[in-house]
Amino acid sequence: MTQAQTPDNSDTNLSPGAAISRARQARQLSLAEAASQLKLPRTTVEHIEADQFDRIAPIYRRGYIVNYARLVDLDPQPLLDQMGELEPEPLRAVLPVSGNPQRFDRFLKFATYALVTTMIVPPLVYFFVLGGARLFESEVAGRAADSSSLQTQEAQKPGYRERFADALAVQPPEATQNDASHLSASALPMNPIRAVPQPEPVAEMASTTADVSTPDVDPLARLELVLSDDSWIEIESADGERLEFDLLRSGESRQYEGLAPFRLLLGRASAVSLSLDGQPVVFDGQHEAGVAELVIGEPAPEAGAENTGGGSSAE
Repeated sequence: MTQAQTPDNSDTNLSPGAAISRARQARQLSLAEAASQLKLPRTTVEHIEADQFDRIAPIYRRGYIVNYARLVDLDPQPLLDQMGELEPEPLRAVLPVSGNPQRFDRFLKFATYALVTTMIVPPLVYFFVLGGARLFESEVAGRAADSSSLQTQEAQKPGYRERFADALAVQPPEATQNDASHLSASALPMNPIRAVPQPEPVAEMASTTADVSTPDVDPLARLELVLSDDSWIEIESADGERLEFDLLRSGESRQYEGLAPFRLLLGRASAVSLSLDGQPVVFDGQHEAGVAELVIGEPAPEAGAENTGGGSSAE
């Protein structure tokens, strides 16, 4: 390839496309070969040689002319100078451009964020605090109501003695003459105890002829209990005095004095050993683990009456 040359004086009046076409023909290149070497469509090459630059994008015109001129060994600068009149005028700014638009954009974003935060965050915080306060007040009120209802239920709840009295169908200890008995709070569950019927009146012994010379006799009888296991014990003397009304524990031994006969209610008969005035008492159901109800002893002789030998008896 020879060095790029400037068109002759005879070619100065030629247009850029005509000068390029004559140089191509002088090099004996066809349009297809030129298009192949330039890697352009053949139509684009034809537009260049026909000076139809308006059919080529302005951004590619000068580059295509430079490449095509170098392919046919022409100086591209004179050709570009001739194309100066064909170049479109550059775009001019219509609106003034701010010197520092980024600072204004940042200020606008900051102002927007501040406005949105001021309008949204305080109401959310207010409603959140208000809802929490109402929830706390309702919880406190509910706890107070539960506490008052619990206190009311505790106040209305019957005591252990009343419940045992209802279970045994007898009067509570407060309604009796003797209130010194104690009911253990750790009572073990026992078999259901049936209602205790009123004891049958003991037939009074026939009085013998009064002996003025007979000395006075102690009317009180002595009853002793020994427990081999836990058992509910209720003892009532002939004059209606309640001597015992409690759950006695295994191994305990109790002694009572009162007017005979004694009415006894044993929650576990096999666990109780009885003796009256030092004499052991044998009763029905003594070897069974169920409830036993019995009356033991004889009425004490009245003063001045003949002593007929009051031995203890068990029903």
